[in-house]
Amino acid sequence: MNFDDNAAFRQKEIFALRDPTQEDPREVSAAEADLNYIGLDGEIGCMVNGAGLAMATMDIIKLHGGTPANFLDVGGNASENQVVEAFKILTSDEKVKAILVNIFGGIMKCDVIASGIVNAAKQVQLKVPVVVRLEGTNVDQGKRILKESGMTLITAEDLDDAAEKAVKASANDCDIQSDEKTLDGGRNTQNHQSGECLVAFLLLVKIGPLRELMMKGLDQVKMRKGTILTIAGTISVILFSNFISIVKIQNKGSKVGTMTPMDQVLWRTNLLEATLMGFSLFLGFLIDRMHHYLRKLIKLRSSTGASNQEVERLQKEKMVLKEKEEKAAEEVNRLRKEILNLTDNLKKLKLDCTEKQKQVETAEAHVTALQKQAEDLLLEYDRLLEDNQNLQNEALAYRS
Repeated sequence: MNFDDNAAFRQKEIFALRDPTQEDPREVSAAEADLNYIGLDGEIGCMVNGAGLAMATMDIIKLHGGTPANFLDVGGNASENQVVEAFKILTSDEKVKAILVNIFGGIMKCDVIASGIVNAAKQVQLKVPVVVRLEGTNVDQGKRILKESGMTLITAEDLDDAAEKAVKASANDCDIQSDEKTLDGGRNTQNHQSGECLVAFLLLVKIGPLRELMMKGLDQVKMRKGTILTIAGTISVILFSNFISIVKIQNKGSKVGTMTPMDQVLWRTNLLEATLMGFSLFLGFLIDRMHHYLRKLIKLRSSTGASNQEVERLQKEKMVLKEKEEKAAEEVNRLRKEILNLTDNLKKLKLDCTEKQKQVETAEAHVTALQKQAEDLLLEYDRLLEDNQNLQNEALAYRS
């Protein structure tokens, strides 16, 4: 279902539901810049003023065997900024191989278009040929601006000439891009080897955390061992094929006696490819071995670190035990001194006890002597009592 933008002022509720994210971003950008743009599937981008002229331009491109990539009408009163935005939209389409600018100035001035093209070239890196056909108001000023800009443009006198040049330019651009892809393949091989050299260098020389990053990256790569072996096998087969080609060319030259210029070129090409691939395989093997031994070294260092920590722990325990031993030795010395003091005191007490015992024995002997003396005195006392009784009896007897 399509809605006519001209009815937006009447159907505000419906147009309020519009979701620009579901539309072509180029058409959204064109609407924001007040440009009329419709994307197509061709390879020649068109920028025209006026819908009728745009349709005629698209038809004549088809007539010359090309296909238009869009319908783009900048209107009759476009500004330089609108022209710049138009070029940004055209160059955002990867299918565009050439751009055709067809301006017939009435109200639209050719110098404005020319200034917009120059500004667009400064802001957007133009990688496709641009065919310009200007006619109408201020056309001389517009052509002078384009000439003084130093841009490489293809100018045309009329619409038919412009369409023919645009179709040829788009075809040539396709060929150029194909050649560039071929050259890019060689550059990619050189870049690949440069990358391998860089990886090997970073593995050999420790520069900050880069070695650790390389090790982690290689760990991730080596997890896909099957893919690596497939690539290495493919390169080896190509290398073997190049060697066979080199041998065949040499044998052919030896039979004829000399090598033709074409054979020399092929021989050098195969030799260069074989050298590059062999060097690439050697670098890959070198990186693999370096990664393997560095991983072992890291494990040994980690185990050595753990052993060092264990040794440090044991040394700390030894220091603690040594301190405890010193404290125990001090305690033993103190106890020995106390034992010596107690031994001396015991000896003194023994001597005192011996003396006291002697004194006790002397006292006991004295007591025994006193007891005997007391017994003698008692006996004497009893005798005296008896004598006294006898005397009393005698006295009584005498008195009586």
